[in-house]
Amino acid sequence: MKTEKLYYKNAYQKEFSSKVLEVIELKGDLKGKYGIILEKTCFYPEGGGQLGDMGKIEKILVLDTQFKDGEIIHITEKSLEIGKKVKGKIDWPRRYKFMQNHTAQHILSESFLKELRGETFSVHLGENSLTLDVGLTKLTWKDVYKVENLANKIISANRKIETHWVSKDNLDKFPLRKKPKVNEDIRIVEVGKFDYSPCGGTHIENSGELGTVKVLKWIKVKNGFRAEFICGERALNDYQWKNKMILEIAEFLAVKKKDLKDSVEKLFEENKTQRKKIEEMQYKLLEDKFKSEINQSQRIEGIPVVKLIFNDGNFKIIRKIVTNLIEVEKSIILIANIINKKANLIFARSSKENENQVEMNALLKLFTSKIGGKGGGKPNFAQGGGNVEGLEEAFKLIFKKIEENLRKK
Repeated sequence: MKTEKLYYKNAYQKEFSSKVLEVIELKGDLKGKYGIILEKTCFYPEGGGQLGDMGKIEKILVLDTQFKDGEIIHITEKSLEIGKKVKGKIDWPRRYKFMQNHTAQHILSESFLKELRGETFSVHLGENSLTLDVGLTKLTWKDVYKVENLANKIISANRKIETHWVSKDNLDKFPLRKKPKVNEDIRIVEVGKFDYSPCGGTHIENSGELGTVKVLKWIKVKNGFRAEFICGERALNDYQWKNKMILEIAEFLAVKKKDLKDSVEKLFEENKTQRKKIEEMQYKLLEDKFKSEINQSQRIEGIPVVKLIFNDGNFKIIRKIVTNLIEVEKSIILIANIINKKANLIFARSSKENENQVEMNALLKLFTSKIGGKGGGKPNFAQGGGNVEGLEEAFKLIFKKIEENLRKK
């Protein structure tokens, strides 16, 4: 490899001077971009769960840094002259956040291992999401608090983070949390007599720089649990907005913070009961409307044919009423419920009447073809949707088809 890795000598170095050794025109997904190889660099290439650095070489943006074919590639949209002396500057706030994240992950992984015997088998350190997968059969908040307490104890003790370059023969000198993936130039990151892990990433110098680490949530995954966590400034910001929100909600509900959960659950249940009562009232009113329309509707060969158009109606209730009515009322019911210039449709008829005469699925297909929609169903019940434009003309056509079919009896 040609490039000297300055980030291993000093992870806090933000700027550097170097020389352009090679420029590669990239292909595939990176076609139109360039891979700049430098004599030395502070830019860390993606690896070990840590994202590659961004920043600038001269005035040219470095979009990403990757390790390809044994070389550190600085990905840019513009080329540079080979042999030219250049100045580089990494996006330091972004890099420092990644250094904090990576160190926090080491401490948290070791804390899971020490407190719960949970081994970390996968890590993701993204721009906005930090997760680690731990091999456990169960996980509770009580367990997580134990892990967090140990991790934050190590952080507050301001442990020194050191690196050791060792050979394969000297690995037994370190109580490693996991085995290295390489057999030479093995780099061990030590968090002050607490965690020892093979790692090629960048880290902060002292654990106190993390401030705090907090597990936000977890989900069950194959072979264990995936815990999402935050640290540093992001953890502080997360606490600040959540505390403010809790205080505002508690004040709005005129309850203490500790009673907030019970109060919200009570409100939810009351709201659920009220919604049920409202739906029952809506159902009764709509049912009466339907029955009235059936009594007053046009009859074709003695069968009521009802057409109803709603504007932003409760489609769930409408569907339920139609389903119940066709079981007891000898009728054909055509429904259009208009929401945001789109029509939701129900075509239904009594199951015991007009068998093989008026097929609702065939009528709906014809109807939706006239209004740029689609749908399907059974001979006695079909559902679909389409545009509002042309709705009335389509209904006229359907009434004509119903009349033709019924008079074939």
